[in-house]
Parts: sequence; structure tokens; C-alpha cells
Amino acid sequence: MVLDTEGTQLDPASVDWDNPRGILLREPPGPNNPLGRMVFRFDNPFAVFLHDTPSQALFARAVRNVSSGCVRVEQADELADYLFHTLDNHQRDRIQQRMDSGKTHEIRVENGPQVLLTYWTAEGTADGRLRFTPDPYGLDAPLIRAYHQATGLQ
Repeated sequence: MVLDTEGTQLDPASVDWDNPRGILLREPPGPNNPLGRMVFRFDNPFAVFLHDTPSQALFARAVRNVSSGCVRVEQADELADYLFHTLDNHQRDRIQQRMDSGKTHEIRVENGPQVLLTYWTAEGTADGRLRFTPDPYGLDAPLIRAYHQATGLQ
């Protein structure tokens, strides 16, 4: 679906695809939507969010950095249950009805939990050793260069 910045649906033939400006592309809800049945948005400067996925088989892979920057949630229903645990049965039923409608709805959780995403490629183990993991996003090299520059170490 092609939308303008106000959310009005546009005819794709009316868009200058060589120079597209002021448009949004949105895949409608449904079983093949890459975001799954639900998205968990939270304040952050990177437009990163958590989302369900119809591609549950990806969680069986050892290397799972296949998303476009957002974070797939393996058990999104359980996360939603946790977030909505303070709601009464009537509110939970309303949410379920909205999800079953097949339409997109936004449900805000007042005073919801704070989300902190971290990216670690090294960690200390319980036995005092240092364990390194792959750096699929290439963020270690600039950090190491900055460290060497700041400390004068090579």
C-alpha cells in the first residue's frame, strides 16, 4: 500500500518511482506481514522497535541477524500478555477483538516498562574469562579506533 505522509492511500501509478518523495510504503495486516500480528513501539532515537514475525523458523537458526534493524520477538503473544497483565478481562477481550479484526490498531500501555537494547560483542564469563562474539553490524572497529585514539594505545 502506498500512502502519503498524512496516511492517505495513493495510486502507485501516480508516484514518480525514480524520485519518490513524501510517501510511505505499508504492507497491510495479515498472515504474511513481516511484522507479524503485533509491533511493540517504544521511545528511542533510532526508530527501532520489537515485532512479531510469521517467520518463526528463524529462531532456530544460530545466526539470526536477518532483520532490517528492528528486533523480532519469538513469543510476541507472551510479551503482550505480560504488558497487558494489569488490564482487566474486559480490556483484554477488547484487545483480542481488535487483533482478530485483521485491521491495524494502536494500543498504548500507560506507564509500560522501559526498554533498553544493548549490543555486546564481548562479555565476562562466570569463570573470569573474556568471551567474544561476532560483530555482524561492524560496530566494534570504530569503537576500538576511538579507544586507541583516546588512550594512545595501539
